[in-house]
Amino acid sequence: MKARFLWTLGADSDLVGGLATSEELADMLQSENLPGVAPADWIVTGLLLDEDANGVAAHVSPFGWRISIKRMQSAVEAAQSPPS
Repeated sequence: MKARFLWTLGADSDLVGGLATSEELADMLQSENLPGVAPADWIVTGLLLDEDANGVAAHVSPFGWRISIKRMQSAVEAAQSPPS
């Protein structure tokens, strides 16, 4: 099962969001044509590497946009993980 992420992308006063796999996140970033963007898959990889213990990560661009992600846990994963 592929991990899914709740995401938000903000540029200026606009904010959009959704639920996506890492591949879908890369496709979305590519289609947004944001200023100063490294390849979309690099940004997604950076987000995945930066996830904290709660599955949260963010990237703030010096060009005025920000993306945040939160890893969503499936019911199967939740049942298999020990309580915190």
